Amino acid sequence: MNRELQEKIQAWVDGELDASEARRIADLTQSDPAALALANNLRGFREVVRQHPPERAIDASRDFYWSRIRQGIERAETTHAARSTPKTSPVPARWLAWLIPSSVVALAAVFVLRPDSTPVPAREAQAPVLVEHVVESPLEEVSTLTFYSSNDAMTVVWVGPADIL
Repeated sequence: MNRELQEKIQAWVDGELDASEARRIADLTQSDPAALALANNLRGFREVVRQHPPERAIDASRDFYWSRIRQGIERAETTHAARSTPKTSPVPARWLAWLIPSSVVALAAVFVLRPDSTPVPAREAQAPVLVEHVVESPLEEVSTLTFYSSNDAMTVVWVGPADIL
């Protein structure tokens, strides 16, 4: 008998199955002696538990037990109160309204009025230069051209069909 069938028999003994499933398990217990034995054992165990409920004993005295519960509640309340109180800022909000914009203005002034912020003369524009640079290609129909612009500090490589160049 598999575990699922044992659980179904236990549910049947406890009255937890619907009518159609209960009829099926009842028929099974009539035809299968192992199923009937399990059902009878479960019924007997249920009766023993009902007649002899387990005793629960507290290790400590009643006053000690309730004082521990009271301490736990008080601890939880203080923790909850500490979390729910708003955190205050060391700087009042009315000062923050002035402090933030004035700090932005001061920072901008530092960058604008730096002693080394003299304007740099613009360089004369130079035309891009064709650089003699050979890039080997395994394909015969592809060629490359390389241009370098010193004004933009940029190199451009043109890869294209060989018949355009």
